[in-house]
Amino acid sequence: MSKWALILGASTGHGGATAISLAEKGYGIIGFHFDRGETKKEAEKTISKVNELNGGLCHYWNTNAASEQAMDKYIPEIKKIVGDGHLKLFLHSIAFGTTTNFFGETPVTQRQMDMTVHVMGNSLLYWTQKLFEQKLIGLMIMSGILFQVILEFFSKGAEHGHIPVSYTHLRAHET
Repeated sequence: MSKWALILGASTGHGGATAISLAEKGYGIIGFHFDRGETKKEAEKTISKVNELNGGLCHYWNTNAASEQAMDKYIPEIKKIVGDGHLKLFLHSIAFGTTTNFFGETPVTQRQMDMTVHVMGNSLLYWTQKLFEQKLIGLMIMSGILFQVILEFFSKGAEHGHIPVSYTHLRAHET
């Protein structure tokens, strides 16, 4: 039985680097990414490297991992891949949303704010609930690790306040 890691946002940045590092250590990588154009080429390089490093224990899907439809479609696939085991690591590294300012000529809209909070905050909760329901992770993720990686733009003040808002919203789920 292999050690499996599920990484949401597994193509570039923190998620891609983590996928490569874990593949070097023999982990199977189950990854989601949502890449188009030039970033899709970067994603393909990461996937190829992961596949080479861990001997083909590599399953990637290019889809919106924050959608409930993707969760419902792919969690049964994840369960088949993992078999009777469970995930050793679950990394939420989705950095998607608006970088529009709060104020100015083109301030953030409600739709943009709602999307950012959902993708960078709430989707972690929904994934965790569904993974737990399928016994892919334990209540306290006993033998695995749950990570939330959020790019923090606190230093930019009100210009990029939606990201700390997403983070704060996510932290509210801890209580």
